[in-house]
Amino acid sequence: MGLRGVATAPGLLSLDVPCPLRGHQTPSTRAAGLTTRADRSHGGVREGIIDDMTIAEIADKLEIHELLARYTRLWDDHEPEAWADLFTPDGSLRAAGGVTQGREALVELARARSGMSIHTTTNATIELDGDTAHHVATLLVHGHARADEPHDVMLVARYVDELRRTEGGWRIRSREVVAAYPEPR
Repeated sequence: MGLRGVATAPGLLSLDVPCPLRGHQTPSTRAAGLTTRADRSHGGVREGIIDDMTIAEIADKLEIHELLARYTRLWDDHEPEAWADLFTPDGSLRAAGGVTQGREALVELARARSGMSIHTTTNATIELDGDTAHHVATLLVHGHARADEPHDVMLVARYVDELRRTEGGWRIRSREVVAAYPEPR
């Protein structure tokens, strides 16, 4: 059983989620300000944070969220070609080592890395502006540079991204890694 969006009024989306208890919302639907089928059948639709968003805007934000989740997974799994495909052809990555731009340079950067890492992103915000978007998220990197090193927090930073809608979907136009603490090693 999946979730299905139901447009209940212009600019409003409710999730059609079966709910075993009358008037019950799951913590995630309540926190997101979404309603369930049970809520609509017992007192109408409750206003929420997505009241002013269109279904297309919600879909764009979900697609961007998935793109950026794939970014971390593909980097951590050492898949350089698939990782570089998440960028526009002229896409760039600015990090402590400088700026890397263009697909081939991004593939080479990813191939040259060593060690093991797990990237975790949180507190993400996405602002849409037509066929472009701005994304900021907090980043924690756990791992080690060499197999004989202990596992540790390697980096705390922010991702600051500009994204572009392409024929193939949303892609990263530019990503900047702004280190907070500690400095990257």
